[in-house]
Amino acid sequence: MERGKLEHCPISRRTTLFLMLASAVSHAATDAAGPILATPEQIDAEKTLLRLLTEPQLKQVQTRIRTKWAASSRGKTRDGASRLDGAVAQWTNSLIFAELSVHRASPAFLWGTDDTPRTWLGHTVGGVGTSGDNPDAVYRSANIDGDGSYEIIGKFDLAARPTQLVIEVDTGSLTKMPKIDYSKNSDLVSTVAMLSDRDLAVDPDGSFRITVGGPQEGPNHLKTAPGLLTVGIRDIIPDWDRQRPTHLSIRRTAGNEGTPVKYEEIRQHLYEDLEGFVDFWAGFPDIWFGGLQGNKIAEPKGRNGGWGFVNGLSFDFSSPDDALLVTINPGGAAYTGFQIIDPWMIAPNAKKHQVCLSSAQAVRNADGTQTYVVSISDPGVANWLDTAGLHQGLAIMRWQAVPKDLTNQGLVRDFRLIKHADLAKMPELARVTPAERKATLDKRARGYANRTT
Repeated sequence: MERGKLEHCPISRRTTLFLMLASAVSHAATDAAGPILATPEQIDAEKTLLRLLTEPQLKQVQTRIRTKWAASSRGKTRDGASRLDGAVAQWTNSLIFAELSVHRASPAFLWGTDDTPRTWLGHTVGGVGTSGDNPDAVYRSANIDGDGSYEIIGKFDLAARPTQLVIEVDTGSLTKMPKIDYSKNSDLVSTVAMLSDRDLAVDPDGSFRITVGGPQEGPNHLKTAPGLLTVGIRDIIPDWDRQRPTHLSIRRTAGNEGTPVKYEEIRQHLYEDLEGFVDFWAGFPDIWFGGLQGNKIAEPKGRNGGWGFVNGLSFDFSSPDDALLVTINPGGAAYTGFQIIDPWMIAPNAKKHQVCLSSAQAVRNADGTQTYVVSISDPGVANWLDTAGLHQGLAIMRWQAVPKDLTNQGLVRDFRLIKHADLAKMPELARVTPAERKATLDKRARGYANRTT
């Protein structure tokens, strides 16, 4: 199977010089200072994205999509209507990255998912989201030909190593969304192979090599299947101040290069694929965990490959004094995370609001459990999940890097609708002052920004 490479218009001398400098961090084993994620391929993709967003026909397609989903039952709700424009913009950005990944002659890892906007490299990229994207994860992906062979070169910064690294090979690309019965599975893809950091053979300096496809070479190997495949990466970094994503690169070692694809062809693919892409993700909340509504919680489900559990809940508050009290058992997981998402399953800006709490940020109870409070207004509780003004929405809980014998039993200990006045009668909950909350929010913003420095 051949895939293409995007041809671009001439770029300025200044941009060319920047790309040359950025190449110093493109190889996974490099020790050079600079943003780990600012590879030449990433910079090129972001500049192409910004160019595509100025296309008049794209704006027409987006307008048609907004009109369609504004007429849906979710689009007619207060919060669904207020968040629709932002959701369409994020889905558009997400599809652009997917198109740019598919239509390359040589594979490259692109940082194509982050619901929180970023300003770096002399430009600003808006949120790039699909559905329930984890603010504690750095997601990267590359598309490969299943009939070829590849190698991934990686290196951990041993002083800032992620809590978990998951690498998986899945069928297909993210430009054409399949029809999936989510009630039978907690993941959206058909996984061909998977490795986590607990499986990797890593050198003393933190470096490693993974072979992909072809004959197996050593312990670090990912098998493939015929056709177009996606290699997906998750770096889990609950400590935003200290941890950094893994240096990674991928290259073909056997197989044919694709043919170049012009900008105009990418643009046409975007026009053709966007409505179907949005239709899938805009309708996904209706089937996620069976379609949660009201103030309800589901049962945790295991992730493909046994690397963790995920759970969902919905909230529907009639008053700013309403809250959900949720207590979880970490279960020995090295990472837990709790995040708010809007009715379209797009996460609010994590640099502006405390819309998520990782295991490195949440305060534990005396018995080791973690109690969270979801509410519109700040109840002064340390583990407050801010809905960012949403009265209706969803939330996701994650347990990752879990003991191999862990089950979903007892992971959720308590779930109830409660009033702020009742929270005030619970002295066991850790509290913060307004000044402490502001300091925490300032610290979160600085920590999140470390991904781009």
